[in-house]
Amino acid sequence: MKRPLQPPPHFETTLQLFSNSTMYLVQQLGPTQFVLQESNHTFKVSIGNIQTCTCKSTTFPCIHILFVMLKIFKLDADSPLLFQHQLQDYDIERIVSHSDSKKQPTPPIPPHKDHYDIQEEVKKRPIDEESQCAICFDSLFESTQELCHCYQCGNHLHCSCMNIWISHLKTEQRVDMSHLLVHCPYCRSIWTEELVQCQKEKQKKKKKKPKKCICVTQQCHHCFQQVKVLQYKCKVCEDYYLCDKCFDHGEHIFHPLLQFQHHKWNLYSQNRTTATTSTFQIHGIALL
Repeated sequence: MKRPLQPPPHFETTLQLFSNSTMYLVQQLGPTQFVLQESNHTFKVSIGNIQTCTCKSTTFPCIHILFVMLKIFKLDADSPLLFQHQLQDYDIERIVSHSDSKKQPTPPIPPHKDHYDIQEEVKKRPIDEESQCAICFDSLFESTQELCHCYQCGNHLHCSCMNIWISHLKTEQRVDMSHLLVHCPYCRSIWTEELVQCQKEKQKKKKKKPKKCICVTQQCHHCFQQVKVLQYKCKVCEDYYLCDKCFDHGEHIFHPLLQFQHHKWNLYSQNRTTATTSTFQIHGIALL
């Protein structure tokens, strides 16, 4: 019996639905069996002589089978194998070998290396246009998402994807984080939550630049109150700063002031002689 070469009528609609969906590979049970997660629900997909998915979709193929075929096995979108209910043994062998040929090579783990030594790590693998996350299978090249990497093989992942991977394993193993055993999706070496947290802290430290304190003091030189930010300083007097309240009250009106804006000091260009009459009278200044 010849296989149909034309996709079913609903195939384009399913492809569109798949492109708008977000799924994650959270467990691989074998070369052709996978556990996917979508919207906090898990589905088991089996590829073989009979292709099945536990989502119980009324249409074939479902979006989860398409994820396995397109993302994991990396078949072309126009491949007739996408909508075949049954695959022959040589088809299965061909798509598995095709997927293995496109995987990133993983360097061997050095012998006697302490898996829990978070101070010691291998060099990060470079990210290029072909780099993909091993959980969501989206491109890592120019990704705007936060990335983490395995300290044993150096491969990168989305931190959010790794957290989903860990959460699924925690549910499967039914243990707390202190007894949870997590392995890298690439090299299967031990990956703990401490490693993920350590990587996040290191990335935050790299991104966080020390702020230069422009204000010499945090005390207003007129009312002597402690304030968080001093927005004004005298251009003539040395190290003379004013808080917003004193500035609004018309203090230090006879000298030009600088205003701190856009991370630098700028000359305050507005006319400050419009202070209220009561303000001048309080300080004993005669009005002409």
